Amino acid sequence: MKSAAPSPRRAQPPVFCSPATAGFSLVELLGVIVLIGIISLGAYIYVGNASQQAITNTKARNAQMLNQLVSIAAATGATIGSGGANNIDTTSVTTAIASLNTGFTVNGIPIKMNPPVGTPASYTMSGTPPTISFGYNPSVTDLP
Repeated sequence: MKSAAPSPRRAQPPVFCSPATAGFSLVELLGVIVLIGIISLGAYIYVGNASQQAITNTKARNAQMLNQLVSIAAATGATIGSGGANNIDTTSVTTAIASLNTGFTVNGIPIKMNPPVGTPASYTMSGTPPTISFGYNPSVTDLP
């Protein structure tokens, strides 16, 4: 007698969950939402600190640029002093920075802060004309 060849195994149809148990539970979904919220909060804090540091660095660099402009102006023969017309008016830090923001020309050399300093209240000015220097005071909050 001939033996019959074994029949090939058939793949079983996939077993599906009943509709009552399919998907994620409410607790799992809430856990994912809370985790995304925690990650988002960390990113928000990091970006906020980074942008504040960028503002501080920009203002410190602006103070350096103001000092370089004063040196260039002094070397070209500009008038640096209180009430200096069409030159650096050192009556106050605000007027001195306004003079450099507006700009002027000395012996054909333009002296101008570009881009202009928008918040002079956070800067300090020391020294006596013609040797003045600017600094940045991070404790003054003049942000818009």
